[in-house]
Amino acid sequence: MYRAELVRIQLSCFDFERDQYGLLKGYEGSALARWQALRDTVSYGPTVKLQDLNTNEVLTVVVEEMSFIQVAPPTDGSGFGGVISLTARTV
Repeated sequence: MYRAELVRIQLSCFDFERDQYGLLKGYEGSALARWQALRDTVSYGPTVKLQDLNTNEVLTVVVEEMSFIQVAPPTDGSGFGGVISLTARTV
C-alpha cells in the first residue's frame, strides 16, 4: 500500500483561447460551459481520471477542492474566463 498523493493544478479557462498552432478556439460562453461540465463530472462520481497531456500519465483521483477565479485573459485568450484551481487526491 502506498500513501496517497495530493495533486494541485491550475487550468486556464477562457471563452477564446489559442491552441499550440496559434489557432483561436472557443465561443462566447465556452468558459462557463466547461466550468459547469467539470463541476457536474466531479459531483456525479466518487472518482475521476486526471490525465497529464505532457506525460500521458493517467491518475484516478478524488477531487477535494475546486475554485474558479475570474481574471483578465492572457495575451493568447479573450472573453470571459479565469483560472480553475483544482486539488485532488490519488486513490
